[in-house]
Amino acid sequence: SYTAVAADVGKHLSVRVSYDDDGGTSEVVTSNVTSVVESAPNSPPTGVPVITGTVQVGQVLSVDTSPIVDADGLRGVTFGYEWVRNLSPISGANFSSYTVTSLDEGKKLAVKVTFVDERGTNESVVSAETGPVAAAGAYPDELGLSLFSDFNLMGGGFDYINSMGKGIDVGSGVTFSITGSGTTFTNNGSIVFYGDSGAVDGASGTLLTIGEGVIFINNGRIEGTGTFDNQSGTLIDNGFINVGNSPGLLTFVGDLIKGENSVSEFELAGNRAGESYDQLVVNGTATLNGRARVSLLDGFMPTLGSTFVLIAAEVLKDSFDTVEGLDLSDAQVLDLVSTDASIELVTIQTSRVGTDSADIILGYASQDVIVSGEGDDIVAMAAGDDIVYTQAGDDQIYASELPKRIDGGDGVDVLTIGASIDYREIEGTVLERIEVISLRDLRGSVIELDADAIARIVDGDNQLTAIDNSLVVVGDDGDRVKLFGDFIENGSALLDIEGMGEVNFTIYTQGGTSLFVADNIALELYGADGTLAVACMPVADEIHCYVETQDIEPLAGLLGDAVALDFSGLNELQVLHSASGAGAPVSAIEDVLPQSGEGQVLEGLVEFLPDQGPVIDSGVSSPAFAGTEGMLPVYIDNLAKLEGLLPPDVADPNQIV
Repeated sequence: SYTAVAADVGKHLSVRVSYDDDGGTSEVVTSNVTSVVESAPNSPPTGVPVITGTVQVGQVLSVDTSPIVDADGLRGVTFGYEWVRNLSPISGANFSSYTVTSLDEGKKLAVKVTFVDERGTNESVVSAETGPVAAAGAYPDELGLSLFSDFNLMGGGFDYINSMGKGIDVGSGVTFSITGSGTTFTNNGSIVFYGDSGAVDGASGTLLTIGEGVIFINNGRIEGTGTFDNQSGTLIDNGFINVGNSPGLLTFVGDLIKGENSVSEFELAGNRAGESYDQLVVNGTATLNGRARVSLLDGFMPTLGSTFVLIAAEVLKDSFDTVEGLDLSDAQVLDLVSTDASIELVTIQTSRVGTDSADIILGYASQDVIVSGEGDDIVAMAAGDDIVYTQAGDDQIYASELPKRIDGGDGVDVLTIGASIDYREIEGTVLERIEVISLRDLRGSVIELDADAIARIVDGDNQLTAIDNSLVVVGDDGDRVKLFGDFIENGSALLDIEGMGEVNFTIYTQGGTSLFVADNIALELYGADGTLAVACMPVADEIHCYVETQDIEPLAGLLGDAVALDFSGLNELQVLHSASGAGAPVSAIEDVLPQSGEGQVLEGLVEFLPDQGPVIDSGVSSPAFAGTEGMLPVYIDNLAKLEGLLPPDVADPNQIV
């Protein structure tokens, strides 16, 4: 056999065969000639040159020709270069490196590489264009980068901004680097990773890396399949993270801290992580916050028992404030399962289903999974691990204890839980879209709230108050709300609540969060450090508030009767004695100790309050006090914190609250 070579082109080929026959004679025969040998078809080159360096005036760009491949051979090839600006050749720019000039500012650069392959064919390939060339010193707001080759954004004490409406596209296999200690990169637009869906552990090679001393602030969107390496720098995420292309796998190498306004989006189209459903991998500590959204793609409906690991981390802290999209249908929902290292969704079957009209649904002692449907429903539960979606409508929800999850859906939803609860300690995914918390008929309930808890419970708008992130609390006389933070009184309101009629409220506000407290409920305002600052108590038809003047520790435990009360902590206690707010020490508090009954304790305290005898005897209401009944919460519960300290035979705690 023979392979024609370039020298045979244009010639005829034949073959001469020699041999010895059986008679021993040497013979030679020649074949017919071939037709003229033609040139072989050219194999065009694959791959393109890559521009490396920072696309900025004064910086030096270089050409990497290693990605160029030609099946016709590249041994001994010499490359030629032609740099172009907005597709027009740059005069004199014919070398493997190029120094960016002021003429290039705002324009895009590329390089054309020429060569002759081993078959003698002239070839040329052109690189991808860079993003717009930045001015010397700092990048402009309008980065708008489309990266099809490795790109290093170099800083050092100055800032880069990707503005809203602008995008940075990181192509498959491309590394986008941000380096230079002291550099801050703020993403207000979008950064999209175009890695291959289905790639595992960042194997798609699409990478964004931030160097040591770099701060990356995401206020916009990060999406796609790829890897974000932030182990050397600092990542602050207050924006959107949309995993997948979709679906896909997005990996963070380093810690990920989600801000309170952040949003994480996941899409499900099958049961394979990174291939048919989105997965976020954090090779570090993932601290969750903000909102998560789950949606189905292409008509996909999970089968019962299907598990989706949305987040896999080395360490997982806290939880999302809210998760949307878990009530898939009347037949099944997604159960949210949190571990120390993952967030998983498991498809479970509903046990109680309502209609689109008003329903009354009663749960069982075992776990209930309830979807009540639209309409003004009443749902009552007994177990603590129930999952409830009441969907649209003004619903009433009753629970004997805190459930695993309640999502009130659209409308004005009223929740009654038969226990005193510190809502600050509850994860954000337990209660969502609840507008009213009712303490009615619960006999002296106490709940604790702060701004974060209120925002998590309401999760946005409140149709009853028409104020975003506002929660309404109603209850009976003797119920109490403890409110922590920097709340201030901010007016009053009259609200008409279905089944309760018109109720007067006092409004307390901190930033963009509001709490409406019914006027018949006692309120205690605590500072961020937990110190009681202001307490308001209903007295007759008025609300009386006082300001704590000292930090009084709770009284010591009792031995069984009023004589055993330790009033030593009250020796310097300041108590109001006039509308002006002046105070006086209770100097004769020891005279109270011999008293043995609730009324006698109260009378003993009142006896030594300056200037109050005539007020109480006459029954005339004043801005400070309104009779003996009002004195108990004002002077005992306020300053001595007697709740739970008086023994049952001395006082009824419900009257003290």
